[in-house]
Amino acid sequence: RADEAQRAALETIISGGACEPLSNFFSVFASTCSEFCETLFLPIGLEANLELRTAKVDIPGIMRSSGRPIINEFNGQPFHVALARPSDVPPPAVPLAMLDLKPLAVPGAEAF
Repeated sequence: RADEAQRAALETIISGGACEPLSNFFSVFASTCSEFCETLFLPIGLEANLELRTAKVDIPGIMRSSGRPIINEFNGQPFHVALARPSDVPPPAVPLAMLDLKPLAVPGAEAF
C-alpha cells in the first residue's frame, strides 16, 4: 500500500509531470486531456491464466472485466489464432481474445 508521499509521486508520474513534455507515453497521454479526475486508490482483484488465455479484473464499484479466447463454433475448442507482423518487424505475435468490460458508475465522473 502506498503512503501519501508515494501516492503523490505516482500521480505526478502518471499525469506526465515527472518528465519533459512528450518524452514518454504518460506525458503524451496527458497532453490529450483537458481535465483530470481525482485519482482513486482502490483494491484491484486480478486473475490471469496465461496457459488458458483467460483473465478477470475487478475494481469494486468501478469496473469488472474478463477476457477469454474466441471459441470455434464447429468443435467447441478455443481458437489459437495470432496476429503477427512481417518478419522484418521484431515484436512477437499477439493472441486474439474476447473482452467483456463492464464499467460501473463512478461518483463525480461522467460516462464517456
